[in-house]
Amino acid sequence: GVLVLARWAGCADGLQVVPLFETLDDLVAAPPVLAELFSLAAYSFSPTVGAVTALQTPSEKRAIDLAICLDISGSMSYLLDSVRGRVWDIVSDLSRATPTPRLRVALVTFGGKEPAGDGYIVRHTDFTGDLDKAYSKLMALSTEGGEEYVGWAIERAVESLDWSTDPNALRVIFLAGNESADQRAADHDFRPAAHTATGKDIIINAVYAGNH
Repeated sequence: GVLVLARWAGCADGLQVVPLFETLDDLVAAPPVLAELFSLAAYSFSPTVGAVTALQTPSEKRAIDLAICLDISGSMSYLLDSVRGRVWDIVSDLSRATPTPRLRVALVTFGGKEPAGDGYIVRHTDFTGDLDKAYSKLMALSTEGGEEYVGWAIERAVESLDWSTDPNALRVIFLAGNESADQRAADHDFRPAAHTATGKDIIINAVYAGNH
């Protein structure tokens, strides 16, 4: 419906239409929503609606890069298992989409104990099609006690990961945490980082995981 309204209003060119999952409950409901979305012919192309004339044929495999950017600070102790389980449900559903996508997953954490000089941000794996490897690293995570610099984490995910150059690729960051995104904003504001991501056709889906 949004795509149709955008075309009627004459504002489809360059418009990105994506689902928004803002809470943990939304994330729980996300897998079937995404599975249905990616099964729609009108959405099986670049996130830019203006590319509607470049629909893929059923035999083509769409590239999907999904970066998991996860808060592992101490305040996530009672939330980590639930969040990573739900995020992986989304990965699993995407891997079973039709046609089967070229799905790659990357894992970045923030809020750990080190390295302090690097914003407590760790890239555990760049994009990989080995989902077992990504899953293993995700499940091996434990909560620690660093600072949660969301803007810095977004910068790292956008700039250091090997994002697909396929013009029809879907590029998504799932950013999950439970603190304000404005921590250390004077040095690493999430707003320009998000603007940079938009310029690279990277969608940031921020999930508030809840309180302690």
